[in-house]
Amino acid sequence: MFAGKKIAFIGGGKMGSILVRGMIRRRIAPSKSITVTDIDQPRLKELATSLKVQVSRDNKKAVQEADIIVLAVKPQQFEQLRQIQTNEGFRSMSHLVDRALIEFLEKRRKN
Repeated sequence: MFAGKKIAFIGGGKMGSILVRGMIRRRIAPSKSITVTDIDQPRLKELATSLKVQVSRDNKKAVQEADIIVLAVKPQQFEQLRQIQTNEGFRSMSHLVDRALIEFLEKRRKN
């Protein structure tokens, strides 16, 4: 399914790094096909060293070069990524939403 596909993870925090690590460990995708972006340069260095993935602070470039994009950022950061969604075309995108937003939506639905 992911053979030959370039995957960009926008967000290298807990959510993103867990997914990347799982994909590599389960051999779903090789580390050389994965790019992780983040605003935290020390975090990117850590991910490059520990997971052997490509890293960048340039979301637009990562999206342009990817076949699959995974948004692994907190909901309050979605607005910052809006220009990528509206200006760049891509085939596949996944939104990962933290537990706080899920709980908020569940409570709202019940009311």
